[in-house]
Order: sequence, then structure tokens, then C-alpha cells
Amino acid sequence: MKMFLPNLILILLLPCGMTGCHSGKTTPADGPTEAGAADTVEVVAQRRPNGTGIVLSEISASGKQDYIELHNTSSAGIDLGGYGLSDRETRVRYRFPSGTRIEAGSYLAVYEVPLKNGEDHVYFYDPEGYIILEYGPVSMPKGQALVSVQGCPFITTDLLTPGETNETAGLPPAASVASGQYDGVDTLEVKLFAEGDIRYTLNGAPPGAGSTRYTKPFRLTKTTVLRAVAVGEDGSLSPVSSFTYLINEGHQLDAVSLVSEPGGLFSTGSGIYSNGPYRLKPHGTEDDGTPGINYPYTQANYWRKWWRKSNVSFLPKQDAGFSIDCGAAIFGGFSRINAKKSLKFKFKKEYGPSKLHYKLFPNRDESEYNIFIVRTGGQDVYGTLIKDDLASSLAEGMIDVMATRPVVFYINGQYYGIYHIREKINKQFVAAHHKIPKDSLDIIMGNSSVEEGSGKDWRALYNYIRSHDLSKPEYYRYVTDRMDVLSFADWVVAETYIGNSDTGNVRIFRSPFLDGKWHWILYDVDMGFPHYNSDSFLILYRPTQVMRHQTDVIRGLLRSKEFRDLFVYRLEYQMTSIWNRNRVNAAIDQMAGNIDSEVARNNKRWQGSYPLWQKKIEGLHQFADGRQKYLRQKFGTDPLLRSLVKMTPEELDRCFPDAKEQGSTD
Repeated sequence: MKMFLPNLILILLLPCGMTGCHSGKTTPADGPTEAGAADTVEVVAQRRPNGTGIVLSEISASGKQDYIELHNTSSAGIDLGGYGLSDRETRVRYRFPSGTRIEAGSYLAVYEVPLKNGEDHVYFYDPEGYIILEYGPVSMPKGQALVSVQGCPFITTDLLTPGETNETAGLPPAASVASGQYDGVDTLEVKLFAEGDIRYTLNGAPPGAGSTRYTKPFRLTKTTVLRAVAVGEDGSLSPVSSFTYLINEGHQLDAVSLVSEPGGLFSTGSGIYSNGPYRLKPHGTEDDGTPGINYPYTQANYWRKWWRKSNVSFLPKQDAGFSIDCGAAIFGGFSRINAKKSLKFKFKKEYGPSKLHYKLFPNRDESEYNIFIVRTGGQDVYGTLIKDDLASSLAEGMIDVMATRPVVFYINGQYYGIYHIREKINKQFVAAHHKIPKDSLDIIMGNSSVEEGSGKDWRALYNYIRSHDLSKPEYYRYVTDRMDVLSFADWVVAETYIGNSDTGNVRIFRSPFLDGKWHWILYDVDMGFPHYNSDSFLILYRPTQVMRHQTDVIRGLLRSKEFRDLFVYRLEYQMTSIWNRNRVNAAIDQMAGNIDSEVARNNKRWQGSYPLWQKKIEGLHQFADGRQKYLRQKFGTDPLLRSLVKMTPEELDRCFPDAKEQGSTD
């Protein structure tokens, strides 16, 4: 029955249990009530046990209306006057008017707390301002809600029942224990609830009517993946529920769990992780006459563009995670040859929901994704594990980079070690970062490979740079009208410092809704941070076929005094503010510290060692300590750099403050 309060707050209540609610009629409450509006006074986020019997039973943040449903599980009615609900920890968004009651066994839906899907939490306050219930971040596919059945943790469903009993009919099986990390337990008891006959699997395969019948609670003593389906009397199947329980693993990191049919991952014929039916000949023995396929083994399964319908779960140490159906595929270039492979997860209607709503990265505003990656470290997979993540974190805010978050990764309950959640560079990535329409973008990879839109204008600009003397101001201005030279200078300086030798990793983009100019993205620099005196960066400045486009642009622009001065200015800025040794060393310590507790187990899984990893991390510190001194020497004495940039001794001192502090001389 609907109920309208004087301040036009809509509440659904079944059975009728509010003052002024008359049977069969919708009418305002009798007499005056308090305003159920947002408080203007901040509250201290303190918590106390919930002794009310009220639970959060349904949450919707993905449709036309947001609502939070409360369920009174106690045997007596409760006066909610003075209690509050909010999406913010320190401010009550809505306070119940005096006289608002929720009777025993009743459900009450409140629509006055707006929720951002994938980001906001829900807080329920007692009249004294203490938080007694909380959940979040809320995450659900569009048009669905989080629903609790028989007191179980939330499941997602499109069967929304605000203000009504949450029945099990038509729902996927619910579990008495949420997916998560459980340490210090002897046994984890898990019960399943559903309408109809429940069938399940424990190997990652999706269950069907012929799978094992559920007859009693599970008593789990080790890490387990559980998938369940409800079979109706007519033989119809409910959606599949997927649960991951990491038991006594002792991780300090958040976790990601992939659950998928094993054959689609590992079988010889169709496994995306598999070599396929081929013998891989060792690199360097391609012409020895023996049977097999040659490096880089492009006939192997893991090079194929195969996707497998799967479920991916995020299991954080704090807060609520998510479990969502997706497509899974191998990700990366030559790094997919490694035994430890990166994967990507796509959200598309053929696999399940079309979007993931969850704030994957605390330092980013985005909470909606059509794809994300779990990355091994690429070419650094058996090294520090953090090189690309280090560069991204240091360059954040200066140039477009992929966000990063360290996790442990499991496939069908098996430990796969340290990975990093990363964004996928595509039109959604750029559109989200710059708040522009995704279909307005042109994106180019490498020298001229078109990923999105058209490459016609880039090719025309590139040819113009090659054919015109940019020392002439009018020609240089033509270029600056079409490319963001600041973005380009920052990319070149960053790559110079990092010393990345994997030179094909170039992505540029433009959109008329931004400024119509070409911008650069810094990414995939796992082959950077070599020994501090490596001159691998010179490939940027020296004419080569591999880096032809970027090198031609660098050399062409440096003919302009205006760009040359901009380049020196950005060199000084970055070496002072981005890549100074104190800042880099602190970032190394932080990022290495984030994964330190997991490295020994990761390296045991992949035949490495903890002492070797420590040695690699020490190599990063040596790079940070010596890099600027070496670069000062190169820019001061190398004939190629001197001819292109022509830096004065005063500029060298300003641009490399670490070197000056260390007493460097040319």
C-alpha cells in the first residue's frame, strides 16, 4: 500500500504499519510530522551493534528510482522516528518522521536517498547518530537490484519487490555466506536457498539439471568455488549463482576470482590459456628442422580472439565486492606467451550485464566499465611486478595513464599470484577520463594502426611535419593547431626518463569535443627502468623504422625554437616534480610494500624467489638514484642530443636537479 507523507516522501509498507495508513486507501499521515529531509549537521561516523532486528533487505541504484528497503525481522513493531538513512558516512541524508512504524515482519522502502551505482554506501543510523547497519559500495547491473532472501547476503536480480516480501521464485540460488576471504576459520558452513531443486558444481563449470543435487549445507575447509542453479518443476533453469570462498589463504591484498568452464580455459582443443595441439620450439631454435611451431607461436590458442562466458568476482579485504557474469579472454602482446598470462573481462549482453558498476580505483571518479584487465606485469612478470604501475602512478595527473590496483588472482579456486587490476585503453577509457562522447574519438596505435575512428587526419599531419621546416613559425603554428604539443612533450620526456625499449606502445587520440588536437597516452613501459645508465631511450630520437612516426615528429618539432623551449621547460618540470629521486624512491617503497607480503608465494608459484625480487626492487632504487645524473651527461655530451636540443650548462643544471645535487659535471 502506498503512503504519502506531508513532505511528499513516498514509502511502501507491507503490511500496513504506519500512523495514518487506513486500510485500502492512500492518504497523508494524521497530524503534524517532522520533515524527513537531509540533515544540515554533520555527524561523527561512530558505530554500535544493531539490536533492532532491522536489516537491509533490498537496494536499487540502477533504475529510474533509487530505493532502500528495510525489513523488520523482530517479533515486535518498531518506531523509526529519529532513525536515519544516508549514502554518506558523516551526514544523515533522510531522517524518519516521528510516528513512522515498521511492524513485525514488515518491509519498508524509502526513496529519498539518491545512490550512485558502483560507488555509494548505504548507512542506517539510530536516533543518537550511531551507524548500526551499513553496506557498500552498492553494485548492480542496470535495471536490477540487490535482494536478500531469507536473511542471506545480497544477490542481484531483475525481480524488484520494493516494500514486499523477497520471494525466492525465479531467483538464482542464494547462499548463507557471501563470497569473500575468510581467515582464521576451521570450517565455513554454507547453505543454499532457492525455489525448486538446487544443482551445483565445484570445478567452475556452469551447473545444469544433471549436476549434483544439493541436499545439505556445505562444510568448507579449503578454498572453494561453488556454482548453483535452481531447477523448476517444468525443468526450467534459473540464472546461475557463482560464489568464491578463499579460506585461510592469509592474503593482505584484495582478490579477483575467475570462475569458468575448465575446458574453455585449459583444454587442448578450445582452452584460451592453452598452447593448443602444438609443440613450442624454444626461442632461437626455429630453423633446427624439428616438428613444432616457432616463436612467437602465433598458432597457439592464446593468440586467438576467443572469449569464454565466465563469472568474475572482486573480493576486497574491506567493503563489499561484486560478482558478475562476463566474457573472459587472454590479454596482451608477446606477454601472452608467458606461463602466467594477463586476462581481460568484457561486460556485454551475450555474456550477462552490459556494464560493471563499481568504483574499481579509489583515486578515479569512474564507476562504470565495459571492460577491465587483470595484468601480470607484462614483460616484468618475473621481475619487480610493478614497473608499469610505478610509471602510471608517478605520471598520474600529468598525462593520461591507466589506473592500477594490486590483487591476488584465482582461476577456478587455484592461486595464480600477484596481478594488477588495470583499465583498458579504448574509446570508453578516453571518453570517461575527458567527459566526451565515446563515438567522437579517433585513436591510433603504434605508427598508424587505427583502433577507433579514422587515421586520415593523423597521416596528413604526420606527412606535413615530415615535409615542412617547422623552424618557420607559420608551419609550427599549423601543427600546434592540430596536436597538443604539451602532451607530446610530456610523453617524450617521460619515455626518455623511463628508458622504455618496447617502442611500439604508442597510443594517441583526438576528439572535436575535447579540443580537436592529438593527445598522447603513457602506458605499457614494463621494459623501462633498466640500469640507470641505459641509453635505450635514444631510439626515440634516432631515425628507425620501429619508431618512425614518433621519431619523425620529435625531430621535426625540435627544429622549432618554440617547441625546443617547451621541451626543455617540461624536462625541467618533470625532473623536478615527477621523476626526482626522492619521489620515485618513495613510490617504489610504497608499491613494493603493497605486494611484499605476497611475493614469496607468487614467486614459488612461478618458479622465482623472494631474494631475487628484492634484488630487482633494489635495482629500481639504483635507477632512481642515478638516472638524472646519467641523463644530464647524455644531454650534455651525446652528439645526437646536442644537435637536436642544444641545451646550455645552465639549462642542464635546472633540468636535472638531482644530478646537480650529486655534483655532476659534463
